[in-house]
Parts: sequence; structure tokens; C-alpha cells
Amino acid sequence: MAPIRVSLLVCVVCVILMPQTASQDVGRRRQQRSDDEATKHPSKFPPENVTSCVDVKYIRKGMDALLSWRGTAINYFHHLKTQLHVVVSRVEGAFEKMEEKENVIPRRDYLLEIMSEQLLLTNTRLNKLEQGLQDVSFSVLEMLDQLVTPKERMENLAEADGSAIVYPKDCQDVVAIGNTESGVYTIQPLNYPYSSKHRGMLAEPFYVYCQIDNGEGWTVMQRRKDNTTDFYRTWQEYKRGFGSPLGDFWLGNDRIHLLTSQGSYKLRIYMENWDGESKYADYDWVVIEDEAGMYRLRLGEYSGTAGDSLSYHQGQPFSTWDRDNDGRSGNCATICRGAWWYRSCHHSNLNGLYLYSEDNDHDQGIDWVTWTEHTGTLMVVEMSLLPTGLLPNTEKLHKP
Repeated sequence: MAPIRVSLLVCVVCVILMPQTASQDVGRRRQQRSDDEATKHPSKFPPENVTSCVDVKYIRKGMDALLSWRGTAINYFHHLKTQLHVVVSRVEGAFEKMEEKENVIPRRDYLLEIMSEQLLLTNTRLNKLEQGLQDVSFSVLEMLDQLVTPKERMENLAEADGSAIVYPKDCQDVVAIGNTESGVYTIQPLNYPYSSKHRGMLAEPFYVYCQIDNGEGWTVMQRRKDNTTDFYRTWQEYKRGFGSPLGDFWLGNDRIHLLTSQGSYKLRIYMENWDGESKYADYDWVVIEDEAGMYRLRLGEYSGTAGDSLSYHQGQPFSTWDRDNDGRSGNCATICRGAWWYRSCHHSNLNGLYLYSEDNDHDQGIDWVTWTEHTGTLMVVEMSLLPTGLLPNTEKLHKP
């Protein structure tokens, strides 16, 4: 009986150990195949702690194509809206000549109602699509900035004082280090914080849209081109900034102050009306004071084609619906549904409501009185800054 018991015990131990041994053998074989595969195709198995930027480059290319498509689509949409307004006007004119026929009038009103509903529906859908695309695009840009390797970052930046990274101070510096394409870049102005003892220190870097043309790098501080971003906002929101540099946005009063206080800057305001005409207004220097000075506006001499509708606001503090700093008994920001350097109240209202000219009944739309008067509105506005008395930071940016 003893030999039989020993044999049974040996068999039980074998049954218990066999699955574990087999599992280990399978694991070893799988590992051997992985090692062989890695030897044959090393690109499929990058070493640990090594970041590949191939995917990042493909994402960048895809984003460039996506943004290009978005810009083309939006421009075409605005063109269609303008043409549709022309068609509607012509249809109304044609039907007015036929008002003697009673059966035509109801049909005219019905057709115009349908056209109006379709226009509003199309406008709403495309606005939502564009806003979503802007948000996604900007989020991807922020993600890419975090993914790039130090080597890639050094292609656009340079080291200062051995360790601290110096970003361009503005979009002209972006051009100075070799960039020629308009787009979103990271900049870092000087003169931060606001106290004089800290002058020359660097601000926190932030994103801006750089409009680069013929070697000039314009830092865009405001853009209006559709109705996807609400500009009827609070003092704190205008202080920080809002929107996306890829779409409609306000850069932020603190950031605009930093830019205009680190040297002499020219202000350009580009405008388009609903008929597709464009004009501009230039001011040879501009300064926005800090928050203690209520972001007061200081301007130089005007030149351009749109007429001077901003000098009326010279010396005025900034006002929002929750911070009334204008010279009128009522709150101009509330009356005009915007935020601006209101006096009593405005000759320009570039942060007002995005309205068609025919809807500007209460003088609350985006207007420039010397061109649109108080009855018309603008379809596109862009405010940009260009340094005129500030040398590019090329020495620090190119420091070995």
C-alpha cells in the first residue's frame, strides 16, 4: 500500500505543477517572439522613456489642413450670407411691383418666411460647428505644446541665463526668429508685475494669433467675424480675456497692457461691412493702462480709410456692464450692450452685439460711426498691434 500511496502523491503533485510550468513555457515563448520581432522591426518597439514625435508631426499636419478648411468654409459661408441678402432684397423688390395681384402677396410672405428660417437654421448650425472646431483646435494646440520635446522647442525658443526659456515678446519677435506663417504662437511680454520694482521681469507666457505679412508680425488683440462668441461680459472676463485665438476673442486687458507698456506700438483696426467692402484705421501709437488706471485708452495720430472713430474715446477708462466708468449718468456698456472705452456713449462699439445692419435699431451693434454711422454695422473686425519703438529680442532669442 505504501508504494501505491507514494505513486498517487507524485501524480497529484505533477498535476498541480504542470499548468504552472506550461504557463511559464508559453510566457517564455511569447517573450522570445516579442524579442525577435523587436530585433527585426525596432521602430515598432521604441525604448522605454523615449518620446516619439512622429505622431505629433502628423497631428500638426492634420490640424493645419483642418484649420485651412475651416477658414475657407467660413469665408464661403459669409459670402453666401451676403449673396442671400442680395437675393432676398431683389425678391422683395420684384414682389412689391406685383402687389396688385392679391394672390401673390401671401405667397411672397410665405416664401420670405421660409427663406428667413432656413438662413437662421443654417447660420446656427454652422456657428455651432465652428465653435466646436475652434475649441477642439485650440485644445490640440495646447496639447502639442506640452508634447514637443526640448529639442523641438529650441527651434523656436532660446535659453537665457543658462536655464530660463525666453519666449518672443510679441509677434514681431516671432518673425525675428524665422517664422513666416500666420498662426497661433506663444509669447511672453516684459514689464510684469505692474509695480515699478519688478519692471523687466517676464510675464507668464500665453497664446496669441500672429498675423504675419511681408516681414511684419502683428499681434492680434481682438477679432469679430461671426456670432459664436458672446462679448457682453464682465470686468473680470475682459481682464483675463476670452474666446479662442483661432476664432473670435478678446486677448485680455492685462495682456494688452503688458504688450503696449513694453515699448511703442502701432494700432491697426481692419473692418469689413456686409457689402464686402473693407477699410482700416491706424493709430501711430497706443497705450492701455493697467487695472489701477482702469485700462484707460491713450492714442496717437490717426491715418487710414475708415475715418477716425476712436479718438473720441481718448483718455477714457474701460467700462463693462458690471463696472461703469463712463462719463454718462447711465451705464453705456448696458445701453450699448458691449464693453469699451465709452464716453457718452460711443463713436465706435467694436465689442457690441454681432448684428446685421437692419437689426441695429438701438445702436448696440458693431459700428464705426465715420463709416457705418450709427445705423450700419460691421461684419468683420480685427484689432492688431505692431511694435514701432521696440527692438526685437533677437540677441536673447539667438543666444547660444
